Amino acid sequence: MREPPLVSVIIPFYNEEICLPRAVQSVLNQSYPNIELILVNDGSTDKSGLIAEKFCEQHSNIQLINTVNGAPGAARNKGKSLANGTYLAFLDADDEFEDQMIEKSVQEAILKKADVVNVGHTLYDENGKVLKIFTNSNFRNVLTGIETIKAVYSNKVFPTSSAKLFRTEVVKPIKFPEKIWFQDNPFFLEILFNSSKIAFLEESLLKVHSRKRSVTRRVISIKRVLDINKAFFIEIDLVNKYVSDFSEKKTVLELIFMTHIGAMLDTFIVWLIDKHKIPIKERQTIRQLYLKFLSEIKKEFKANKLSFTIKKRILFSILYLPKYIGWKFPELLISILKFKKIKYLKRLKG
Repeated sequence: MREPPLVSVIIPFYNEEICLPRAVQSVLNQSYPNIELILVNDGSTDKSGLIAEKFCEQHSNIQLINTVNGAPGAARNKGKSLANGTYLAFLDADDEFEDQMIEKSVQEAILKKADVVNVGHTLYDENGKVLKIFTNSNFRNVLTGIETIKAVYSNKVFPTSSAKLFRTEVVKPIKFPEKIWFQDNPFFLEILFNSSKIAFLEESLLKVHSRKRSVTRRVISIKRVLDINKAFFIEIDLVNKYVSDFSEKKTVLELIFMTHIGAMLDTFIVWLIDKHKIPIKERQTIRQLYLKFLSEIKKEFKANKLSFTIKKRILFSILYLPKYIGWKFPELLISILKFKKIKYLKRLKG
């Protein structure tokens, strides 16, 4: 009987002694029989390295790589470079696969001859309560890479490296941006530019555990504002690199710009929630950086001769108001107009 294709699973970790066993065990529990697990210790100072070593001693299909702390992007790149599988999946150390994640994803990849299989996932809070279930119920058919890009920037597909199975030959040449948060967005965008077929499974096959240490729940910082905009400009460069057709480029750029305005709105809301927890000097720097990047976004938008919807134009104008009239009134306006969003993000941040 022919052996099923090897799947490489990569788990980078940094000080995850509590969560790492659960993530590793979820890979060991897979119904799929042919998996190699690559653990990348990103300079941990707790007992998670010892835990990983013990798993390696007990299971011949697990290998451990120890690196100097360089953030998740660098750790994923290291793990990816060592992958031997036909297919590859990433798993964050604080999350876990459902038992049939790999089996069902490989079946779909083979059936649809897909370069990427995107599965549903469920978000849990720290007490194990379901916050939200994300499915792919809108996607019954295989999409092209460019069609999926349009779906990503229409908020219909999550641009994450998790909840996905990749064909390794597509992923290997592409690197995560290193030393920045939000590295998933440009990485997945470049994957899609290099993919022919994207398949979707509606079933939730990944458990995502929200924690206070996660980027989305941390108190807003200078790094958050810097990195979300670094990722955005990397995405713009990728579009210019891969898309030559003027009309197609304009369409994709407009979607990316509109999505980023939404991200800047989220940053503004997180600012409203967290500002009283931040030292005064840092508050001033965050405000200055925020307005600086809005100016750069506006300049880039005009240079590419793009068009916004009226709704997005109004939103951008409100976000830009502090440049002219200070922060008090725009903060009040956003508090009123985006009350439901503020309530949701407060709940997510805990």
